[in-house]
Amino acid sequence: MYVNFSEQLWIDFDLEVEYFLRHIVSWLGYNASKDNPEHRNFHEGQYWSFNSYPEYAKRLPGFSSKQIRTITARAIKGGLLIVGHFNKKKYDNTNWYTLTEKGWKYFEREARKLYPDSFVDSDNGDTELDTPAQTGRPPAQTGRPIPIKPNSLGSNNTITTSARSSSSKSKPTEFMREMIDVYRETFPNNPQPHPRLISTSLQKTLQTLIKRWPEADPNGSPLDIPAFRRYMIAMRDYAPNFSLSEYTTAAGRKKKNGMETFCRWDTLVKFLENQYS
Repeated sequence: MYVNFSEQLWIDFDLEVEYFLRHIVSWLGYNASKDNPEHRNFHEGQYWSFNSYPEYAKRLPGFSSKQIRTITARAIKGGLLIVGHFNKKKYDNTNWYTLTEKGWKYFEREARKLYPDSFVDSDNGDTELDTPAQTGRPPAQTGRPIPIKPNSLGSNNTITTSARSSSSKSKPTEFMREMIDVYRETFPNNPQPHPRLISTSLQKTLQTLIKRWPEADPNGSPLDIPAFRRYMIAMRDYAPNFSLSEYTTAAGRKKKNGMETFCRWDTLVKFLENQYS
């Protein structure tokens, strides 16, 4: 498992594109760190990475050169990659790659390191394993609740908690298992977490939700199981197209959203803003 995973890119495209672009970004950062300017692969105001498809396949275990070609084509078609040719020998047709402005918005932290004065200025940034995707943020607390659909989470149309619970702080693993049980009950036909182990990515996602939940609660109350159950039921009942229906990935596969998607902070915010209606 690698860090600084761009979850939003995975959602918008697919995991293979995310993995390949992460690889490109890491090489761009490496090139920028070189002491010798001639070796930095800096052209037309940007850093570039180049390699043949077979070489990429060697560096990315589990992928063939044909698969790399297909993944690259999807990234280019999706407006994420720019192809350049800066080879010294005219007969050398090796492609050079760098990210487009759209592509960099998924890797905002890296972009700011490479191009401090760059065009990137977006809240749709890179998502670390312990950081929620920045595709949406709740309004500043002004004493007014965030509006949501009637009767979804609480009697006054806000996230409410029937009882404050210290479980999320004192026993995070036990609390997370209770959250998983609630998800299983509510979404028995959706992708299910491992029956015994909590993956690192899911654990980080739940930690973030637990930590930031009071930001969405008008009273600043911590997350407890009754409140989480209301959220899961509301997601099922008021956003069925998002929570229950299948969607087709860029690779043509049929998928359903699962617990990790539902528990991302930006998913909660979008739901509260009725973006999944």
